[in-house]
Amino acid sequence: MDTADVIATAQRAKDAGATRFCMAAAWRNPKNHDLEKVCDMVSAVKGLGVETCVTLGMLTPGQAARLSEAGLDFYNHNVDTSPEYYGKIITTRTLQDRIDTLAHVRDVGIKVCCGGIIGMGESVDHRLGMLFCSPICRATRRACRSTSGTRSWACLSTTLRSGPIRSRRCG
Repeated sequence: MDTADVIATAQRAKDAGATRFCMAAAWRNPKNHDLEKVCDMVSAVKGLGVETCVTLGMLTPGQAARLSEAGLDFYNHNVDTSPEYYGKIITTRTLQDRIDTLAHVRDVGIKVCCGGIIGMGESVDHRLGMLFCSPICRATRRACRSTSGTRSWACLSTTLRSGPIRSRRCG
């Protein structure tokens, strides 16, 4: 997509009340020459006064740093399912590949948006495993801290078909 088209779309979104604009590409991982175009888009959208978010696939530490320099606020990268179920639904990358990307973006100060997909034959325990997978738990860790600054039990109130999620300790 042309950068001018992205900026125009972001402006329309802002005019309609959006405060964050997410740009996505269906890559396994971006090539550096593609990343430069995305960084130009991020900087331009940021210049509109809108938070920026991208989802581009797996990143190297250098690519994460370049996105941070461009002003990226959020990186969306899902873990998809629990560690125990991952190999049954995904064969093109490993869960560790995804976790590494999340660490790279977090290490350069970009906020993480991370979730998963439900309804692919997984059990309720697999869903719980995904929720408490290290990257997701780290993303919610601030919500898991008590006012004294010590870790408390996870304060998730999501309800699954089988009832409320059991509390588990954030790592």
